[in-house]
Amino acid sequence: MTPEALQGAPNTADALKIDITDGSLKGKLTFTAPDYTFGGSPLTGNLSYEVTVDGTVSETGTIAAGATKTVEVEATTAGFHTLGVTTSNSTGKSPVRELKAWFGKDTPSAVTNMRLTSDNTGLTLSWDAPTQGVNGGYIDAAALRYTIVRQPDNVIVATSQTATTFSEPFTASGTGVWYDVTPEADGLTGPTTSSPKALTGGAMSVPYSENFDNSSANDFFTVIDVRKDGKTWEFVYDEDYNEGDMQCKYSSENAKDDWLISPPIRLESGRLYNISLDVRARSGSLYPETMAIMMATAATAEAMKADNAVTVMEEQTFRSSRFTTVTNLVQVPADGIYYIGIHATTKADSDVLAIDNLKVTQEAGSNAPAAVTDIKIVPNPDGSEGLTLTFTTPSLSIAGNNLRSLSKVEIYRGETVVHTVAPVEPGKTYTWYDATPAKGLNTYDLRAFDGDLRGLAGTASGFSGFDVPGRPRNVRVTEKDGFVGLSWEAPTEGEQGGVFDKNDLSYIVLDSESNIITRVRDNDIQLGDITVRHELSGGRSLGA
Repeated sequence: MTPEALQGAPNTADALKIDITDGSLKGKLTFTAPDYTFGGSPLTGNLSYEVTVDGTVSETGTIAAGATKTVEVEATTAGFHTLGVTTSNSTGKSPVRELKAWFGKDTPSAVTNMRLTSDNTGLTLSWDAPTQGVNGGYIDAAALRYTIVRQPDNVIVATSQTATTFSEPFTASGTGVWYDVTPEADGLTGPTTSSPKALTGGAMSVPYSENFDNSSANDFFTVIDVRKDGKTWEFVYDEDYNEGDMQCKYSSENAKDDWLISPPIRLESGRLYNISLDVRARSGSLYPETMAIMMATAATAEAMKADNAVTVMEEQTFRSSRFTTVTNLVQVPADGIYYIGIHATTKADSDVLAIDNLKVTQEAGSNAPAAVTDIKIVPNPDGSEGLTLTFTTPSLSIAGNNLRSLSKVEIYRGETVVHTVAPVEPGKTYTWYDATPAKGLNTYDLRAFDGDLRGLAGTASGFSGFDVPGRPRNVRVTEKDGFVGLSWEAPTEGEQGGVFDKNDLSYIVLDSESNIITRVRDNDIQLGDITVRHELSGGRSLGA
């Protein structure tokens, strides 16, 4: 292997430093000549030096051993350039010492410390200007300009702005917005930075709803893991059903003590608000889940437990693996901004609590009709798409007074009125067939009207088309003569309450390590250590 230098030749130069003023292509390079040979012996006398820029000789001269010298260097273009320094004596040349530096004006680095605030008049954005380029080079602060784009509507709201603040009024309350800011200087455009998100008007307005079908829902929700065990609320997306929800995980050691707190919502005293939420226990009655719903003026656990907090729902136990809608009417003591707190309280070593479809609506008042009741949704028995809805109109107002008449019942699928039943009478049962529901789970809100007074919503869901089979029922294990017998009753409905082809039902039998032993159509077999799942042998769906 060839040595870098001869033993008697100078060692490498030291203390290389470049001084480039205001983005110039010229700079002053300072270096110190070696005072030891490459072999480690003291070095005296004069040395020859050579300075290069990108390998091309820029300057030569003499320097005393151990002395410091400053020379002028120049690059031909803006960008990174490599400066090299070598020294030599009568024995030979030193190894090269190099320094990489940026010459010329640099592209601005990203803005920093972005802040976005919102009040009842508008939005104010501010940031800190970049102080150097993306490559650590010079930028002209006086030449900095900014392009500002409002998101998510992707509207350019400012170009070539010099100030590091921006304000604009808003046109609608309760909209989540943020801004992208891009710096530019001397024709060089820097990277774009996004601000935090904020709500126009500082709060959501009513009606408010969140279906949690997109992870962006988390942007304005607050999660508080009181026990700090890492098992708390998180967004979960189900690709099979193309929808999401919020789920509170479980701990084997700790009971749940976890808050999911809504964005701020602007409410008024004297108004009647209906708060509804879909809730389910993932394991059903095997591991029931408990939770409560509170309302307070701050997004903290302390505020939710304070004496002046509003109780939306006392602690309640949920035993169904299907979503159940809970709803309650509330009033607030004063105009202001309020937060809804969903408090998971299930005991330790349970399972997952899931919530979906949080809604806040303003009701007409206590004289409006109470909710439609006894809603039953029956799928077509042959698995074709279509649902039959049966319901009973209210006979009382929200205040509990007898209703003399009703004008109609509106049936909503999502936010859309899909049918109106009219005329109707109080306390009567009516039926409507939905021939065009979406394939899969459909949720309906039914509201009775007394003239212009819209009543409370009655909510129910039904599954259109073939559903996944439900769980086997009454599973029994027996042992006789060294054999384990397993029997069960067939499921009677789908996983989400729909229908499935019972004539096409078969079962998967698994051992204790979830290895498939066999597939059977009978409900009674003899095997070893086993568990049961089921499927439609036609391959349309698989239950668990």
